Amino acid sequence: MSARYKMLSAHSKRQSKGSGRGKKKTMKYFILVLIAGFGCTALAANQQVSETPQQLLQQILQQQQQQQTINKQREARFLKEKAQQAKLLAEAKAALAKAQTENEKLQQTFDEQAETLITLKRTLKQRSGHLGELFGQVRQLANDVQTTLQQSLITAQYPERIAQLRSLSETKQLPTTQELRQLWYELQREMTASGEIVSFSAPVIRTGGQSETEQVTRVGSFNVVTNQGYLRYVPEGPLQLLASQPSASTLDRLNGWLQAKTTVAPLTIDPTQGDVLNILQQQPTWIERWQQGGVVGMIIGALGVIGMLLGIGRLLQLMFIQRNVKQQLSQPKVPQQNNPLGRVLAVYQQQQARNLEQLELCLDEAIMHEVPKLERWQGTVKLLAGVAPLMGLLGTVTGMIVTFQTITLFGTGDPKLMAAGISQALITTVLGLIAAIPLLFLHTAISSRSKALIQVLDKQAAGLLAQQFIQDHSATTTQREA
Repeated sequence: MSARYKMLSAHSKRQSKGSGRGKKKTMKYFILVLIAGFGCTALAANQQVSETPQQLLQQILQQQQQQQTINKQREARFLKEKAQQAKLLAEAKAALAKAQTENEKLQQTFDEQAETLITLKRTLKQRSGHLGELFGQVRQLANDVQTTLQQSLITAQYPERIAQLRSLSETKQLPTTQELRQLWYELQREMTASGEIVSFSAPVIRTGGQSETEQVTRVGSFNVVTNQGYLRYVPEGPLQLLASQPSASTLDRLNGWLQAKTTVAPLTIDPTQGDVLNILQQQPTWIERWQQGGVVGMIIGALGVIGMLLGIGRLLQLMFIQRNVKQQLSQPKVPQQNNPLGRVLAVYQQQQARNLEQLELCLDEAIMHEVPKLERWQGTVKLLAGVAPLMGLLGTVTGMIVTFQTITLFGTGDPKLMAAGISQALITTVLGLIAAIPLLFLHTAISSRSKALIQVLDKQAAGLLAQQFIQDHSATTTQREA
């Protein structure tokens, strides 16, 4: 039974395999027929239909041969490209293996060097001991010295030392013996140079912005000067000529010191190493202060100038009239028309024949005619002297209004924002007082001189009336005695 069963199973398997092969062959024939049909359809669409079935069969065979040739070429090209791809794949795998091997070696080397570095650091720390703290102090000292030397005028002569100290203060390594000696040398050179007067060439920026290399003179660590005036030192920058120099006497003393041939000569220096000169440079001039007063300040200045011109002109005129009056007093018999006394004397001579009362009226009229001329512009000068302080008070009020408006908008955090209003308030007050005080003195001088001249006229008129009264009285007495 078992042998028969095996035979039956083997026969069934062969039948199934045969049937399978039959099915495959049937499918191949079917596919070929379809391909032929499609080929015939395409041929019928593109070419003319063959006249006979033999010609159609011949065309199908030719197309099959052409298709087989094309397929063989494609298979050959595919096999060739497959071999090339396989070769490239093998090369890439070999490169990958080589790179992995090198990576393993480099990783191993990195790990070994990292362990060596840790060991060396530990050894360095053990061997340095307290020197680590010492070198930290050295770096801190180098940083402090660098900050100090940046502000020193001596750096204008030795600008390269800042870079050397910066490298010492920023380094992470232990300083060498040469670097320590360089630090000591810079400290010693700073102390030595602070007591020297040295001339050297350096770039100087002038007031107009032009930069030129000039010969400058350093006076210790206090000032750097040239024949044009005092210079300003800017850290890590060129020297600058001060826009606002000291007084003319100070500059004359400086030029005399530069040209002096003796060992001792006077010179004005700034012991604060230029701070005072910088402050003086920032101080505004009188014109700038006047401009800070705004419109009110300009009005006060104009009123003051007008009042001063009127007062000085009138004072000079009264002095000229007073001189002519003195000359007239020396010659009372010859009246001149260039002075009020001469004109009054001329009226006396013209009206001398009249009686005493009429003569007195004529003289009073002549004096009253001269008084307005002598008191001219006095009221205007007095008015300007009174208006100037009032204008200053007006400027003070307007300046405080501006200040409070600024506080309302920006608060009190930045005092510089309020400086403009406060400056206007104070400057206008000062300008009003400056204009009023000399005007008051001028008004007093003018008034006193005019009053003195009027008194001279009154005195001379009274003398003339007394003289005329005496003459008339003598003539009357003589007539009565006759």
